[in-house]
Amino acid sequence: MSSEYRRSTATITKNAPIAPEIRSGATIPAPSSALSVFALLGWGLGSSLGEGIWYTFDSLGLSDFGREMLAHDATPLHFFSLHIIWQIGMGVALGIVLSETRLVPTASTTNVIPARKLNLGNILLFGVMALAVAWYGIRWVPDEYRGMRGQRAFAKHAAEKPSSDNLPQIETVPADAMLILTPFGEYLPERASAGTGHFVPMSGPQPQIYSVRYSLVGAPEGGPNVGPHVDVHVQEWPNADWAKWELADNWFSPSLDSGMEESIKFGNRIVGVRMNNRTRQTWGSGGRFGWYSNNHIIVIEPYSVDPDDFLKKYLEKYPSTL
Repeated sequence: MSSEYRRSTATITKNAPIAPEIRSGATIPAPSSALSVFALLGWGLGSSLGEGIWYTFDSLGLSDFGREMLAHDATPLHFFSLHIIWQIGMGVALGIVLSETRLVPTASTTNVIPARKLNLGNILLFGVMALAVAWYGIRWVPDEYRGMRGQRAFAKHAAEKPSSDNLPQIETVPADAMLILTPFGEYLPERASAGTGHFVPMSGPQPQIYSVRYSLVGAPEGGPNVGPHVDVHVQEWPNADWAKWELADNWFSPSLDSGMEESIKFGNRIVGVRMNNRTRQTWGSGGRFGWYSNNHIIVIEPYSVDPDDFLKKYLEKYPSTL
């Protein structure tokens, strides 16, 4: 072989195919594996890293996506984190892969590329990538699938909004006609409220809302040390179609919110918060329950109180038509 091929900087000639020369016996792993891992991880971190990036842009006035829009479609958050993780990750991966590789022309009389040898480093890298993909699949894919189903369900729900034409006028009536203002054991009703709601959009029908809290005598009414209590809200809508639609629009729908589930209480079908550690921390030991009865929506929110007595009495007054 001439000295031309032995210089430190190789000269590539027309008849000299190029083969990789690897130091320390390493081989070049396919970058496509790393690409897929970083893409999956980047997409999966949308709810954490992506939201942080969006918050930074939004505080600087550089975001076109409002919080209300992202609450219904979080896809932009996933793209924010995808760009960061994929680009940085691939830059690091390619740097590691190519840092110890240089091109050396082979002899012009041969077209043989040296065979790759099985290397422990490549096996470990492949194993780490496989574990990362498996972790992503177990941790994120079910949530992403539920999120996609929820988005499709919400779009279907929005398209089924009832008509606002020729709706009857709803008048406010005394609160004791809509609520049960008698004690439930040790829990006494506080002052009830009644009035017209203010639901968005304001151009749609507005319900009459009646609310009351049942609490223990002398218990704090607010703050971090608020005592055990039960909040009850009754909404009156122009017709049953609006009551049914608004109940789902307030996330009392298993198809729109995976934290909700249907159950049977005292012979009536209702919707309640799925009981787990997270919801117990949020809502106390009682959960959160709702149903509609003809043109009325009933929501019961117990905080560290057994809700059965309240559910039983209100279901007798307002049988579920779910």
